[in-house]
Amino acid sequence: MLGSRNTGVVRCTFKGASDPAKQQIAYSSSISKEGGLQALHGIRALACIAIVLGHCMFALGYAWPQRHTEWYHALEQHSWMLALVNLAEPAMDTLLILSGFLAANSLLPAMQGKGAALPAVRQYYSKRMQRMLPSYYSVLALVYAAFLPILGLQNVRAPEAQQAISTLWFNEGDGCPDKLWANFLFVNNNMRRAGCMKYAWSQAVQMQFYLLCPLLMLCLRPAAQKGLERRLAKASGVIIAAVTAYRAVIALDFQLPVPVFGPLDDPEALDLMTRTLKVSYYSLLPRLTHLAFGMLGACAVRSPGTTYFVRSRKRMTGGLSTLAAALLCATLLSNRYGPEPVEGHPLNSPAAKVIGVAGVTGLLQPAALTLLVCCAVLGVSRRVTRALAWTGWRRMADVSYEMYLIHPMVMYAVWTVLPPSAWFDVQKPSALAFLAVSAIVMWCSVGLAKVHHRIWSRLLQR
Repeated sequence: MLGSRNTGVVRCTFKGASDPAKQQIAYSSSISKEGGLQALHGIRALACIAIVLGHCMFALGYAWPQRHTEWYHALEQHSWMLALVNLAEPAMDTLLILSGFLAANSLLPAMQGKGAALPAVRQYYSKRMQRMLPSYYSVLALVYAAFLPILGLQNVRAPEAQQAISTLWFNEGDGCPDKLWANFLFVNNNMRRAGCMKYAWSQAVQMQFYLLCPLLMLCLRPAAQKGLERRLAKASGVIIAAVTAYRAVIALDFQLPVPVFGPLDDPEALDLMTRTLKVSYYSLLPRLTHLAFGMLGACAVRSPGTTYFVRSRKRMTGGLSTLAAALLCATLLSNRYGPEPVEGHPLNSPAAKVIGVAGVTGLLQPAALTLLVCCAVLGVSRRVTRALAWTGWRRMADVSYEMYLIHPMVMYAVWTVLPPSAWFDVQKPSALAFLAVSAIVMWCSVGLAKVHHRIWSRLLQR
């Protein structure tokens, strides 16, 4: 449970103020820090929905590999397709930011107390393991024992579904099923193209972060037990700066546009994709930016000074939030895909690559997402915060982890019953048909995720 809906009062003291009335300013809000944390349920649920929609569109790009040139042309002609192809990336960034935010927000109170910090760290590890391992390992067992054998059978009814799901996530050339052991050890994100069950790279990144975050905070914990938030904020800033510099360096080796949807039989194109994704997407290092932004956001919302500044300047903060949302929308319409790299492409200049990879994708995009998360928690717009705190979002957020793990398998089942060739034409794509089928995938995933979550909750008495 993230928090309650009690009304909170925050008092900020300004030392040295000439006006006695300004020495102590108290303000109340209908949504306290704890109540504002309920908005994170809505953010998590919406991010998970966006991932399912984005993955549905992305997977369609692999359904007909011989028509990859038509797919690239369709992305140029239909902005809604391009936006959906790009949608999963900022949604995944949001989940990582929430991981950093919640980790810092749960550990900081215990670390700043007078008692020993180690019991709090042990409790944190225990809760994380109980939440992740049973669900994840049971899905891995299901993949190995049932789904991969089924996927290996010839799908006469919907061969494009088999082609899309196996190529994108369960490719034999990437180690399915031989390298599935790496998923059990949470090192699959360091394998070639993230190994088998490729979308589980994020589980490895999160587990690696959950193991390291408490150790970082123990190292930063001062002897006086005060000032940990400030130290963590500074450390997060250093991490963000270092990873941004790393992104700027690796960006110079990128070749654009990226042939992500094919040709799949070109060894050079596959090697290019392998190198690009390994250094910039799947591994922990490039993802530390998002996790650090999450920790920085937690430090910000826990600071009375920051809270007062944001809430007392709602018009300015609202304007910044609007700019952040506009930036995110603009990134969805950025087309960096093509059948082969072009030397004279406008995105292929060194300056454009550094700005795009390090400045926009690596810095501005997670900063914008973090700003929106903090504004939701602090209740800059009470209507938005209340909408995100809706009980229905919480129900979906509670099973979002299981939903993420099973949605590709659900997608394969739905696409077998409703073959993509029956409702999607690359030359004349229908947004309505796509959304209808994707909604079926999403709600089936939610239903099965609830069953999965309920079983483990009863077994573990959570």
